[in-house]
Amino acid sequence: MFDNACTVVLDLVPHCSSSPRETWRDHDDLRPLSEEGMRQADVLAEVFGAGVDGVYSSPSLRCRQSVVPLAKVSGLAVVDEDRLREARGFGEPAAWTEGVFRPIGPSLGGAWAAGRALGALVEIAARHQGGHAVACSHGDTIPAVLTYLAAAHDCPLPPVVGRGSWYRLRLEGGRLSMTALRPTETV
Repeated sequence: MFDNACTVVLDLVPHCSSSPRETWRDHDDLRPLSEEGMRQADVLAEVFGAGVDGVYSSPSLRCRQSVVPLAKVSGLAVVDEDRLREARGFGEPAAWTEGVFRPIGPSLGGAWAAGRALGALVEIAARHQGGHAVACSHGDTIPAVLTYLAAAHDCPLPPVVGRGSWYRLRLEGGRLSMTALRPTETV
């Protein structure tokens, strides 16, 4: 998992408020932020300022739009990270979520989503040793990875945050702490 010598701050941002899924008729990856979500993204950029050295995102438009203002303020490009994609009902890996595994399929799918996102976060942490990176993902993927990390590192889960807020992971010498933050709180 994370290198025991790794010291880094990783902020996990659930994408800001988006257009309603129920009324969206195009491919879900193209679903944009709502007007409220665009305001939330601007506030996140103000709160974080130029104090980050990496900005990562699920390739979904709503995730990218959530961190583009931050990337601009920081003078960075948004790096697409496919492993931060939405879990979409925790149906992966299909062979292990169907048939005899159907009763526990969502649990296995959640483990798959957590493992996929964790792989991305481990690489991001290694790239930003001693720094501060932000990664934007989805409202199903982030809870799966946070739950896995809380169990693996024997630390409490942070409180649930709403859109426009984020989770801070602080790694220091193999120890992990997780905090829920809102724009009104200090970074």
